[in-house]
Amino acid sequence: MLSHNQILPIYIQKIIIKLLCKHIDYNNKVIDIFQISSSKFDPKANQIKNDKLIMSIALVCHEWFKTLSNNLTVSVDLNFKERGNDKWSIIKRDNLKTLHLHYDPINSTFFKKMIYTGDSNNNNKNKNKNNNNNNNNNNKNNKNSNKNNNNNKNKNNKNKIPIQKRILIGLKNLNEKLMKLSTEQKQQQLFNRLIINTIDNISFQEEDYKMIQSLYQCKAIKNIHLFRYQVNNRTTMKSLQDIKKRVRKLYTLEIVNQFDKRIIIESIKHWYGSIRKLIIEYDNYMQPTFSDGYSEENSFRTNSELYEFLFTKIIEKEKEINYLSNLESLSFKGTQFTIQDLVELIFSNQTTSIPKLKYLSIGLCFINLIYFLTNENERGQISRCVCNSIIRFNSENNNNNNNSYFGIVTKEQLEEQTKEFNSQWSQLLQLLNNNQVLIGLELTHSCNNQLSKSEPSQSFIINFTSAITSIKNLQKFSLVGIESTTIFNQITKENKSISLFNLTTFSSPQRLESLSKEIQQLIDLNPHINEFQLLNGKFIPENYDYLYTTEFNFKKKQLKEKNK
Repeated sequence: MLSHNQILPIYIQKIIIKLLCKHIDYNNKVIDIFQISSSKFDPKANQIKNDKLIMSIALVCHEWFKTLSNNLTVSVDLNFKERGNDKWSIIKRDNLKTLHLHYDPINSTFFKKMIYTGDSNNNNKNKNKNNNNNNNNNNKNNKNSNKNNNNNKNKNNKNKIPIQKRILIGLKNLNEKLMKLSTEQKQQQLFNRLIINTIDNISFQEEDYKMIQSLYQCKAIKNIHLFRYQVNNRTTMKSLQDIKKRVRKLYTLEIVNQFDKRIIIESIKHWYGSIRKLIIEYDNYMQPTFSDGYSEENSFRTNSELYEFLFTKIIEKEKEINYLSNLESLSFKGTQFTIQDLVELIFSNQTTSIPKLKYLSIGLCFINLIYFLTNENERGQISRCVCNSIIRFNSENNNNNNNSYFGIVTKEQLEEQTKEFNSQWSQLLQLLNNNQVLIGLELTHSCNNQLSKSEPSQSFIINFTSAITSIKNLQKFSLVGIESTTIFNQITKENKSISLFNLTTFSSPQRLESLSKEIQQLIDLNPHINEFQLLNGKFIPENYDYLYTTEFNFKKKQLKEKNK
């Protein structure tokens, strides 16, 4: 047993430092593709912690510094000495195996280096807000100013948060550095992996394709690990084959307005081992584009065909490989689900088809959901929507009915649809109650018909929230398109393990102010809530898209401190 004064032999110290180097390298290679809670993993906080650990080891003694610099093999951006003697460089060029680059797709630039500053923008904002008050108080407290200034300096030094600032670099300059790394004799065998992490949720398929194709030809270019790539209606089999040759691992695949089954299945099949996040987005106005070999047999026309194709056909391919087995996040945008789709294709098959699914984002028609989950005596003026979400408007029983074709449903048909819904809803509740994996759920009102801004009925809120709160391990719940805080209030009463909330609305400034107050009251009454964010969308006609702004953002103090 070692006493307090005994020192570990140097060879044991080196073993410990080498293990810490592996830990640092691993964290520097991580791509955060799935972030339910920022308290779990924050890329910026992770980088700051890694850098602090590196410095705390490097500054102990020369032997520790030497062991550290000889065993770090990953550089985040170009944070290593590029020319001259790198004897005193912590990350040595000669030991570099992996480059983890951050790419800005909007400006087509990469991050070269990262520097820290001590003052955050938030601190500056607070200083500006309090300027007038401070000026008034200073006149009253001149006698104690020296003491207060000294105290404030000490407090500020303790509370300074390192803020990352990036130095940018263009593709041409990056290629010059890649060429030097890959042509130096010592580096020819070592430098073999390039990780490209996009810094924004925006993806530009054409720009990303050009960027990957334009990278300097070296060993690492055939081993690219890419955060995100979009397959859209401009993607051809040729362009897909080009990307496949260079991108070995893809973590997020976006399928946007692509109707060709061959391209979809080829992209999923090729990267299924690494894909963790799948985003599928279709615009209602988008029509299939005809490319080489395209035919109606190679395309799908309805949402149900798409879902069946994804969850059934791909899984049953050769060698019984489950191409969705590694998915952790699945997001559908611009498509509508029926309860039958959820029951038969997702939750019934989850243990066999998508066993690791932690986050699900889907579109539903909330007009129909509110109608069918509202007790008959509360329905009043509520009517069902003519779309095919929740329960298909034109079901097999009324396909030949002329009234249903024109958006008219008889009382008998509505009763039949209500029975069908109740049966399927009961099955869904049972599946949700048995689900042990899902920790994040986002539901979006996805329909051409606008949802009423009035508060939903009490029976709907009770029936709807009972489904949400029955998911045992759910941590985060998000709603898009509904202005009700009553739903969240009911959820917090029934399930305290759900502590992360997000509400996205399309509201007026007056309503946003009211919603912010309601959310604050909800937080005050429920101390278990860790995060609550309110976003508001505004339609931009020029871009035919929405611009989202954060109107309310609550994050519990302890979570912020964990990430420092």
